[in-house]
Amino acid sequence: MIPPPVSVPLATALAVAVLSVQSARVAAQDPDGPSAAGRPNVLMILVDDLKPALGCYGDAVAQTPHMDALAARGVRFDAAYCNQAVCAPSRFTLMLGSHSTSTGLYGLGSHLRQALPDAVTLPQHFAAAGYRTESLGKVFHVGHGNQGDPESFMVPHFKDKVIEYVAPENIGGPITREEALFGNVMLDRIGQLPRGAAYESPAVPDDAYADGRVAAETVRRLQAAKARREAEGTPFFIACGLARPHLPFSVPQRYWDLYDPAELPAAEYVEAPDGTPRVAMKRGGEINAYKPIPEGGDPEPGSELARTLVHGYYAGVSYADAQVGKLTAALDELGLAENTVVVLWGDHGFHLGDHGIWTKHTNFEQATRIPLLFAGPGVPAGTATGQLAESVDVFPTLAELCGLPAPRGPQPIDGVSLAPVFKDPSARVRDHAYHVYPRGRLGRAIRTDRYRLVEWIDQRSPEAPALLELYDYQEDPLETRNLAEERPEVVARLRATLEDYPAPLKPGETPRQAAATPVPPMPRAEVAAGLEAHDRALHLTDGWIRDPFIARGPNGTWYLTGTTPNPGEPRERSDPFNNGLGPDSLVGWKARVWESDDLIDWRERPVPYTLKDGVWPKVRPKRFEEVPQRQWRLWAPELHWLPADTPAGGASGRWALVHTSPSPVTGANLSLSAGPEVAGPWTNPLGPAIGRRHDPSLFRDDDGSWWMVWGATTIQQLAPDFTGFVGDPVRIGPSGEAARMGHEGCLIHKIDGRYVLFGTGWSTGSMRKGSYNLYYAVADELAGPYGPRRFVGRFLGHGTPFQDDDGRWWCTAFYNADVPPLEPDGVATRDLSAVAQTINRRGTTLVPLAVGVDEDGELSIRAKDPRYARPGPDEAQQFALDR
Repeated sequence: MIPPPVSVPLATALAVAVLSVQSARVAAQDPDGPSAAGRPNVLMILVDDLKPALGCYGDAVAQTPHMDALAARGVRFDAAYCNQAVCAPSRFTLMLGSHSTSTGLYGLGSHLRQALPDAVTLPQHFAAAGYRTESLGKVFHVGHGNQGDPESFMVPHFKDKVIEYVAPENIGGPITREEALFGNVMLDRIGQLPRGAAYESPAVPDDAYADGRVAAETVRRLQAAKARREAEGTPFFIACGLARPHLPFSVPQRYWDLYDPAELPAAEYVEAPDGTPRVAMKRGGEINAYKPIPEGGDPEPGSELARTLVHGYYAGVSYADAQVGKLTAALDELGLAENTVVVLWGDHGFHLGDHGIWTKHTNFEQATRIPLLFAGPGVPAGTATGQLAESVDVFPTLAELCGLPAPRGPQPIDGVSLAPVFKDPSARVRDHAYHVYPRGRLGRAIRTDRYRLVEWIDQRSPEAPALLELYDYQEDPLETRNLAEERPEVVARLRATLEDYPAPLKPGETPRQAAATPVPPMPRAEVAAGLEAHDRALHLTDGWIRDPFIARGPNGTWYLTGTTPNPGEPRERSDPFNNGLGPDSLVGWKARVWESDDLIDWRERPVPYTLKDGVWPKVRPKRFEEVPQRQWRLWAPELHWLPADTPAGGASGRWALVHTSPSPVTGANLSLSAGPEVAGPWTNPLGPAIGRRHDPSLFRDDDGSWWMVWGATTIQQLAPDFTGFVGDPVRIGPSGEAARMGHEGCLIHKIDGRYVLFGTGWSTGSMRKGSYNLYYAVADELAGPYGPRRFVGRFLGHGTPFQDDDGRWWCTAFYNADVPPLEPDGVATRDLSAVAQTINRRGTTLVPLAVGVDEDGELSIRAKDPRYARPGPDEAQQFALDR
């Protein structure tokens, strides 16, 4: 039964409207299955950061009588593993039945519906079969910019705190870092906030903290659910999430008192495994958000602080156990236990100083092994199994236990039902568990009964050798040695298992993006109409290109060049969204040029210029002999017209081509054509004096002087004939918060009598994180001072601002990302900080710019297309924008 739509969020209301369609789908899949009235209820208990530190798992210290009793009533999985040791992604794997590598949901800030708008989650699957679905506490991860998934449940979520303090010394001050993160507030200045306490132990009742309140409300929901079932026959699916033992260890004193600190376990092995790659390790991290942990470090092994943290963790486990006891007691008292499937699941494990690591976020055993208990109808009591299990298996297992059809997506379903094990604990439905952790590289792991293999791949450079770990838990349960080099036959066998899995999505990549293919350019008529209207982005050309530069020739012809593959490069088809970086880059060593009479129809000219035309083959010929041509790279070429009857232009005028190159010689070129055609032979008047100037550009001032612009940002005047430089280099840049224009791609235009410095940067301020944007700063003199850095447009980085025949401004845009292009709908509010992302299609796009003077007399330059016009939530700099 759907409750009255009072105070129901719009997203929830829309989700409920969809349930009738899903119900019909479920009925069609299983027309002979039992009706909703005949199916068992479901109570899911999700416990944050809970590793198997429970009495039922053999922990002699843990005081967990209620979870132990639950295990005695059902089946305990002794070899259960999360699919990723991070809160949000782990909960996505549970609710979707899909690996992180299948969905691209690797981060705390990942948004389920952005990646999988049509996904049918575990509770939605049950709702479609006639269940009433509810959630309380920490079920989906809410925080770090993530709002969970309101669409998954039929009634509004009962939310309470994850980070909470009640001790007088810890309240009344400013909001702490973790409080802000989990409250989705002040996310742009987390590092400026104070740290909160790592633990507290006031003498307060259970409901002074969120878990006590969540448990009490869950009991009330169970009471209401019983009445509803008796009146209407509606089964319930209730998910109850407990926050402890997640940090901070804010737990009533009586749970601390259950433990003698002298008897608590300490990490047995506190070093990195011998021979493990650095990427596998973690230092600091989440633990550093709390005091008195050393800033940027970890608690000293064996220290009083380390012992107190272990004590706090176990107190948190016992506090969570007490709440579980309230739920199971309520099932018994209400007479619901016999017809309710109960599953208890920890979202991932927890390091307590082993390997010198605290919290989670690794692929090691302590971070990935979890408790998993099932009890209720169809589940034998008092049974344990060594069947390897994953979080993704819970979805299909619950469906089978309750007589529902197996989940079919539309998201990829990677889990398998564990129900056969309930009939025969020795049965085996899988021979390994799979999990993953991204840390620059992507570490995919296979855990068998005996071994764990971790393969760390560089998704930006797939041909780069993988870094490997292999641990033998039969001989070395503490993971003291990486055996990958000693046991190549085991490595080969387990890597073959990994190869059977689909290619992993990159962080931030959605399944839709992974399946994307290049989009053809707009039809000619649409481009022509858009050029006339000057109000929207126009996709002009297909083909792999970066840094597209458009210049006007003396005959009125437009010329387009940029960073491109060599003509005929087969990977332009086979790897259409290559990011152009690393050893697998498809960037070539030939400058390709297209020409157009109207900016609509483009025709490619014969290749006019290659690296062999520059100065470096003559200066450093050995490098050109030693480095294979497939590793030569010509980046960011620009064409500049040098007028006739000038020292540089000669009698008939000529073209200057500038570019940068990382290989075979790290250096730039300034080359001049022999005449007005974009063609050789080329001369290099500067010779090697051009040096390593990165991303060189040229600017001609009103007095006829030419200047070279490079880096971010330096300018230097050229001699009239380009044979040398005049004066010293001058550093220029914006004033105020951003002291640099960005990372690269700087150029200068003079607009309305003022010098405008354009520059490119990543929105987050970190390389290849977020969107690649274009910024500008204005000065009255070429050498500055320049005003503050202002925003031109999102996704316009390294584009070329230029004027058309009517004096209107445009900017080129292009695909520059580590994943295929995003759909533009809704992108304005999307945080893209996980990875380099863009809405630009492969090829060259033109985006109209609004250029004018604002009411304060300041020069204003902004993208007119709303998809480009505003910075996203991942923008590190705060801009005051009028629209």
